[in-house]
Amino acid sequence: GIDTTLDSTGEAINVFDFTIADGGATDASATVISDVVINVTGSSTDAQRSQVTWRLNGTGVSNVVGVYNAGSDTVTFSGLTLTVANGTNEVYTVNAFFNTNTGISDGATYILSIDGDTDVTVSSGTQMGATTPITNGAGGTFDVVATTLDITTQAAGLVSGAVMTTQPVVAAEDAFGNVDIDFVEAITAATTAGSLSNTTVTAVAGVATFTGLTHTATVDGQGLLITFDDAV
Repeated sequence: GIDTTLDSTGEAINVFDFTIADGGATDASATVISDVVINVTGSSTDAQRSQVTWRLNGTGVSNVVGVYNAGSDTVTFSGLTLTVANGTNEVYTVNAFFNTNTGISDGATYILSIDGDTDVTVSSGTQMGATTPITNGAGGTFDVVATTLDITTQAAGLVSGAVMTTQPVVAAEDAFGNVDIDFVEAITAATTAGSLSNTTVTAVAGVATFTGLTHTATVDGQGLLITFDDAV
């Protein structure tokens, strides 16, 4: 998975690798490659995929940034001079990090694939043999890990002893406002004045929606602050 906190060149992680082999035989020629195309599918959106910087590494190439095309769902690495010597093979690796880490759906998948005879451009005098696509299996994921609770709907309509007309909603988010859908802890409300009832709700897919939160005042016109915590 690519965690949303991975947002710099030094934090890039390897997400895909593939091998290009030269068949050797009698031509005595190396395979020289100028363009490599990686296909991207999965549940992630085009917008989210474009928020990832995809880079190619291997013999003759170091952290070359690919261009994501939303129309074709591809990442293209162009202007390369990859040379696979006659009768040998080379391993190439794609690494990735977020260039923009907001608006990411936790658990969204990305499946990368390449087919040698359609996605690799070779120089004249060389050709790719028939190949079948290889992929990173079921794909990787975009991962959100919550570090804070955010009140996405503020409580309103407080009348002492009555259920609030607008119930608060609290989301478990990372530092960039992405919801952590794996967060399923109990969230408890507390108040600085008076008392609360129906104070605890278990988050579902990272969101706790209160339904019966009620404040009972000890004096008329009482001011209060409601806070939320997942501490046991």
